[in-house]
Amino acid sequence: ATLVNDTLPAGTVCYIGRDNTGDVTINALTAKEVHIAIAGVDVVDVSGSGLEVISGGLTVTAGGAAITGNSTVTGDLTVTGSLTFGGNWTVGATLTVDELVLDTDGAAPAATNCYAVRDNGGDLTVNAITAKQVIVAINNVDEYTFSATILDMLDNALDNVGYVILNAATAPAGTEAYAVNDNTGDLTLNALTAKQVHIAIAGIDEVDIGGSA
Repeated sequence: ATLVNDTLPAGTVCYIGRDNTGDVTINALTAKEVHIAIAGVDVVDVSGSGLEVISGGLTVTAGGAAITGNSTVTGDLTVTGSLTFGGNWTVGATLTVDELVLDTDGAAPAATNCYAVRDNGGDLTVNAITAKQVIVAINNVDEYTFSATILDMLDNALDNVGYVILNAATAPAGTEAYAVNDNTGDLTLNALTAKQVHIAIAGIDEVDIGGSA
């Protein structure tokens, strides 16, 4: 049938009509739905609260889809192509990625957040919150911990080091075995009370320095 321009009926009746501006309106009653069916089976339902695809899927071609407002996806969401978020993306469960690339906007989150960020200079910063640590673990066992003041190797070896440069620093407590460049530029090797500083070659002590000799 061909619909001619006309004034639409009252909203208290079901109708399909063409108004005087050329729009086509399908109207259901209050709290009811407009059903689109194939072979007597609903495929799409339109209600006052939204559009529901009953069977099959929703395929958008040509210019794509622009969604305004909050959207909820229940089930898996597969995206072919790039997926861009203009705001924050909150993941409530595990996030699995092939690789994670950090862009160069250089905008680190607030220091009250744990984050990884690439600044505009290309540095990678991993941040923990105040009084906490950045922990590197293997097989769910902490292997290295970084705090605001110390790197704790947790009894692991420091291997294949070209050289170690000691900056001027205040020596630790005498109850620690340490090597330090003190604030005057002296290099101090410290052993514990009643112990010695050994200088060895091929695992054999060549020089022993004790508290008295």
